[in-house]
Amino acid sequence: MPSLQIRNMPEETYANLKARAKLDRRSVQQEAAWLLETILSFPGVLLHQPNWSRVDQVREAMAKRYGAQPDSTPLIRQMRDER
Repeated sequence: MPSLQIRNMPEETYANLKARAKLDRRSVQQEAAWLLETILSFPGVLLHQPNWSRVDQVREAMAKRYGAQPDSTPLIRQMRDER
């Protein structure tokens, strides 16, 4: 089975990984492998292609529930310019 060595990992990241591993009763290596396997099993992750059809479905559901919302871009621009 292939192995992977990660160099120069930030200490905080390693501490978080170690804490997760402890909670899940796994070794740090097992936890890292599980996390990589889990995230890479999602369609499109490896190719960095978001699921835009799902985004469109959520957008349509929100519009049905709350109605059409105005574009906030001009308001945000105005607020930034006033700083």
